[in-house]
Amino acid sequence: MSEATIRENHELYGGEVVIEYLPKSHYYYLIKDGKTLEKKKRLSGVTTFTGQLDKSKPLMIWATRLFTSTVKELMGDGAKFSKDDVLSMVTALVGDNMYGPYWLYVPTDYFVALGDDFKSNSDKTTMQRILEIPGVEQVKASSNLTGGASGEVVLVQPTRDVVDLVIGAQPTTVQWETEGGMVSNFKVLSIMIPRIKSDANSQSGIAHYSV
Repeated sequence: MSEATIRENHELYGGEVVIEYLPKSHYYYLIKDGKTLEKKKRLSGVTTFTGQLDKSKPLMIWATRLFTSTVKELMGDGAKFSKDDVLSMVTALVGDNMYGPYWLYVPTDYFVALGDDFKSNSDKTTMQRILEIPGVEQVKASSNLTGGASGEVVLVQPTRDVVDLVIGAQPTTVQWETEGGMVSNFKVLSIMIPRIKSDANSQSGIAHYSV
């Protein structure tokens, strides 16, 4: 596939920008007035390409994720998710100085489909081919991700500079009695939340892929 180009109006960049996608490298450039632009990702919940707020997706909570839906359209392979798409995500993270390792989270229906043969008469599944990509260590199914023709996939570098767990309260067992002391009740209480991070250049080790 040859180089693909589209034009979009971008409030973030103050007008129309040209998006050039290079299929061989799975990389893209933003160009305005003949000059290559720095990819801005400090968006407070606004997607990098479309500039549209989407509060319906529970995973869209960090401002600096890489959002590649427009790149997906330029690739021209519809709703099909493949090894090449993972390569596109890895390339985007490497471009942000995030060199792995990586964990790939996919919807449950994608997870099952990745068990199919990579191609006709292949001796490997698509998932096996994905796991052969340097840096990709695990592929995990998530019921919290939207599947089907408008699904989402997330590639994460699972290091403490990208995401960690904030422990507000250590697990504590609470016990009480009811029924006149005949029944003992137990509950475990704790406060733990994930903290998504980015560096001083607004670079994050999370690539969010939208089909």
